[in-house]
Parts: sequence; C-alpha cells; structure tokens
Amino acid sequence: MNRNLGRFAQHSNGLLSRYAPDLLEDHKLPGFMPGRGAILTSFGKGQDSLLVVMMHLALSTKARANQLAYIRERISDHKHVVLMGDMNTHAEDLLERSPLKGSDLHTATLPGTYPSWKPARVLDHMNASMYCPMRFPITYRFQCIFAYRQISANRINIAYRPVTTAR
Repeated sequence: MNRNLGRFAQHSNGLLSRYAPDLLEDHKLPGFMPGRGAILTSFGKGQDSLLVVMMHLALSTKARANQLAYIRERISDHKHVVLMGDMNTHAEDLLERSPLKGSDLHTATLPGTYPSWKPARVLDHMNASMYCPMRFPITYRFQCIFAYRQISANRINIAYRPVTTAR
C-alpha cells in the first residue's frame, strides 16, 4: 500500500507477470500530497530490454506534469516501453499536452472506469512505445460496491520477446 488514508481510502499499485523481471523498483512520485507512486520493471537487459511502468498519478495538472516529467526521465533511454495505470486524465492530454509529448507512445483503446456506477470516463491507460506494439488488450472488470472507480485488470500481448540471460 503506497497511500493509506485510513477508513476513507487505501491505494496501491500492483503488477502481475508470467515472467520474472530482471529489475523491480518502487518509486515515490513527486507531489504536494505523498503517496503517489510508480513501479518500474524491466524484462531482459540492455537496449532490447522491455521496461514496464505501472503508476498512479495526481489529480492536479501541475503535480501530474511533474510526475510525468519524472517518469519521462526514467524511460528516456529505453526503446521498448509500456506505461500503464491510473493517469487521472485523458489519453489525449497525456500524449499531446504533458511531458510525454513527442515520446512516440501510442495508447490502447480501453473502456471507461470512472465513475464505477456508470463508467463513462477513461482515466486509466496503457501506452506503449512505437517499438512495442500492443495487440489485443483484454480488460477484466471487477465489481466493488465501495470503489469510486471500476476495478480492472488488463492483459496484453506484446509483439516483442525480451532477450533474457541465463541465471
């Protein structure tokens, strides 16, 4: 759990993978209120590694821009990148009006998750670099009476095989 607001709310990031990552890092993202974070995982080593970043971004535009600048620094040396999570904004804002602009990311089309009782807004995203095309994103929905946002899990097939080293 990266943000504990007691009985009001508890937030966490998670990433499940069939493959063991070569790198797993938990990052606290910059912002006025503590608790926003990102999980960086790398599969394979070197230039051909796959970097997957799972994140939960701030609500305010300014804080989110600082957080995305932080993420952009971490992904800048990687060719194969997938960014996903609760971005708290629309895909167009992420890719055209944020520090991610010009990063050659594209987005998968995902269903709305907010509000949970009538999901109409798409604030949770999966973005991948142009060298890492996503195919067939599958979304699983979970009903939770007390959640303000529909809980979802996404399964993606990536047309990319990381080069792994023997251990």
